[in-house]
Amino acid sequence: MTVYVLQPPGHSLKELAWRLSRVRGRKVPDRTLRWWIEQLHIEPNAYGLYDDSDLAVLISLVLFLKRCRSLAKFKTLLIQELETHAP
Repeated sequence: MTVYVLQPPGHSLKELAWRLSRVRGRKVPDRTLRWWIEQLHIEPNAYGLYDDSDLAVLISLVLFLKRCRSLAKFKTLLIQELETHAP
């Protein structure tokens, strides 16, 4: 008999920090990650985990910040992109 472990879909805060650290090239402090999540109004799912789309937005933010940009500018561009693609 084979036992399968079902994991809820999503990423924990610790996993987000690890993945973003790989993109950033240095550690992402928990306090910084929590602040980014708060500023971008990202909410965990029912299991307390973050979706792939949340990870994609955070990766985009890290790459944007690597180009010496600001979080405020990122939010402005994100809102413009959402308005452009809205039905």
